[in-house]
Amino acid sequence: MNAETFRDREDAARRLARRLSRYRGSRPLVLGVPRGAMPMAAIIARELEGDLDVVLVHKLGAPRQAELAVGAVDETGAVTLHGNAGELGLPERYLEEERQRQWRLLLERRARYTPARAPADPAGRTVIVVDDGVATGATLAAALRLIRARKPARLVAAAAVAPPETLRRLRREADEVVVLSTPERFLAVGAFFEDFHQVTDDEVVRLLETAARAGRWEHFEHGADVGVRGRGATMEEAFAQAATALTAVLLEPETVQDAESVSIRVPAPAPQDPELLLVDWLNAVIYEMATRRMVFGRYAVSIGEHALEGRAWGEPVRVGSHQPAVEPKGATFTSLRVAREPNGTWVAQCVVDV
Repeated sequence: MNAETFRDREDAARRLARRLSRYRGSRPLVLGVPRGAMPMAAIIARELEGDLDVVLVHKLGAPRQAELAVGAVDETGAVTLHGNAGELGLPERYLEEERQRQWRLLLERRARYTPARAPADPAGRTVIVVDDGVATGATLAAALRLIRARKPARLVAAAAVAPPETLRRLRREADEVVVLSTPERFLAVGAFFEDFHQVTDDEVVRLLETAARAGRWEHFEHGADVGVRGRGATMEEAFAQAATALTAVLLEPETVQDAESVSIRVPAPAPQDPELLLVDWLNAVIYEMATRRMVFGRYAVSIGEHALEGRAWGEPVRVGSHQPAVEPKGATFTSLRVAREPNGTWVAQCVVDV
């Protein structure tokens, strides 16, 4: 069997991206198993021009042997048990206590990793679930089952290294499995990497924030006015990116410092109309910038049944350094569109009067 080794996670990720290159252009949803796989998932998402998020599962450890996986729990609370759980004769009470403990940790991680939005929706999309390496496969199998239940168009598992018996197990859970190294002699995932440093929660948060800000907004021409368009894995992300495109009418969003944050609440129209909500959201952003004399460079959006809860990060206007090009007067109903495209990406757009 093939037994490749890797310099580091970046090396493994770039090799996996080459193997997955046929998905470039379909805007796949790339989900990393935190924490170790997230740097790899971020690279693969960039290489394939896809969207990045986390899939939250955690192994259930054996009594007094926390590193020995006997199963896994996902963020819905569902449990997948490994075959050795029965062999060890673990009491139901222990398994339930371990499930509750690990589940609470997952919910805390979700709140930290993506505090301003819901998990990306995999329905109807090509979804690539990435792990740095797989030993028993219990955790990755649980992640695949979690995503399968949400009806992706195609489900792909990708990892740098896994033993042959685990590879066979994963093929029962995914439509496609891409693993670079399949050694018969398998001791630990880290043995196949020269650099296998621990990935922190802070690094995961930075990766997700960077992905959220990268290249999902654009302008389109419309006479003397400007069209703003945002794209994202969710409608919330598309709204946030449309607001970033609005900022870019004035100046480069990257030049704005996250000195202050402002909460922006927009009541949802009744009956709920996402296109009307987009216009109201962008006009609320324009109002906050004008009345506070601020510019915003980053946004987060959560849409509920009764209201859009937004947050904008920015700083007071500094005319000398910001040099705003024009002043947006208001979002209009011209070229207004909020929709989910065939590849699963959400788009939110309209023309802004300047």
